[in-house]
Amino acid sequence: MFLLAQNQISKSKTMDTKTRISLLLSAQRALLGEITPNIRQILVGLVDKTIQFVVIFDGEISEDDEDNMSCVGTEIISDFCDLFINEQFLSVSPPNRYEIPEDYLLVYARKE
Repeated sequence: MFLLAQNQISKSKTMDTKTRISLLLSAQRALLGEITPNIRQILVGLVDKTIQFVVIFDGEISEDDEDNMSCVGTEIISDFCDLFINEQFLSVSPPNRYEIPEDYLLVYARKE
């Protein structure tokens, strides 16, 4: 995981290194104990002054799934008093894939 994060830290074009590191660490801390088996990927990005928090689920997204990930989003945004957050919860079942937007950071990926 460290190598993946290190690679992502150096490749983003829209975020400075300090912001990328802070965003990754905030998301990873907020996700501790919150990953469920139906989560495929979790991404974060920064567009203007808005953190993009994207959770890709396998199959139907339950109300509990949305509530849990909304709590994670709240934990993330609480670390950034000058930003906003946009939460996206998407259902993308295998073998389909979610195309990761440029400059978004992969925080979690399930082995598939």
